[in-house]
Amino acid sequence: MTIIISTWGGFRRKIKGILLGMIGAGISKIVFGLGRTPWVWIPAQFCSSFNFPLNGSSDTAIWLAKVPPNVQGRVFAARSLFLQIASAVGYLIAGPLADNVFTPALQSEGILVGILGELFGTGTGAGIALLLLYGRSLCCWLVG
Repeated sequence: MTIIISTWGGFRRKIKGILLGMIGAGISKIVFGLGRTPWVWIPAQFCSSFNFPLNGSSDTAIWLAKVPPNVQGRVFAARSLFLQIASAVGYLIAGPLADNVFTPALQSEGILVGILGELFGTGTGAGIALLLLYGRSLCCWLVG
């Protein structure tokens, strides 16, 4: 995909590249979260990763066009730091949420089995699959 974007140059309106990249990755992550075998997970992750160059190149092009060159170093450093902090907080929250909230809720006697058990199952990994989809939809809602 990167070679295609490098040759083509991407969309003239870069926001289209961001939105299509997010939609493609989001749909792939939904399939990933609902899948129950590696035969679903591997192609879904490949399709999700296939969208990152479109999203990333469009996003970077917008930032480069809108931020004055004399402050780009500081802006990109601050942006990178913010993204790293947000990722670290997400990792710190995800473990306890998966272990203490979502996994017990999707065990055989859990409170979410009647509502979501059919969709996610009740076995190993059902709670983390729910967390993956919930986190993805929450991120899309916050960004969108």
